[in-house]
Amino acid sequence: MPSFDVKQISHIAAELVVFGAVSYYFQSRCNRLQRALIEDRQRMEEQDKRIEMLENQVKQLMMMISAPRIPMPMPMPMPAMPAQDPKPKRVPKKEVEPENVPIVKSIPTSEGIDQFFRVPVENSAEGVGLAASTPLSYQDDDADSIDAELEDELAELEN
Repeated sequence: MPSFDVKQISHIAAELVVFGAVSYYFQSRCNRLQRALIEDRQRMEEQDKRIEMLENQVKQLMMMISAPRIPMPMPMPMPAMPAQDPKPKRVPKKEVEPENVPIVKSIPTSEGIDQFFRVPVENSAEGVGLAASTPLSYQDDDADSIDAELEDELAELEN
């Protein structure tokens, strides 16, 4: 029987370990690639199904477009509304002279909405003037009350 030296045995053992590590590396790499291929095949099958479904939808739409159309019945005409009185003409308001009007100052509300109120502010020796056309505005959520106010104002203008 041939006798093996310790160096030869350690060299053969090292080669077996390296061979085992390389084979393990390539085996795991092949398994990973095989899983990726299976996933890609599944994705391709799903995409093929989607493409087929979309082709069917396009065919159906093309058939709907090319199919003869049935004319839609004409809607019935609406009955004529009774004649209403014409709206009263607006009477122009007299313009206010800037010397006689107090300066308007804006005051922010606690809700964060800027509302404007007429607040007199003294203005040096020149007297009292009007700030740069600041509108007097308010916010009211009730539309019916606004309509009622407008009707009252129109009635006043008619008288």
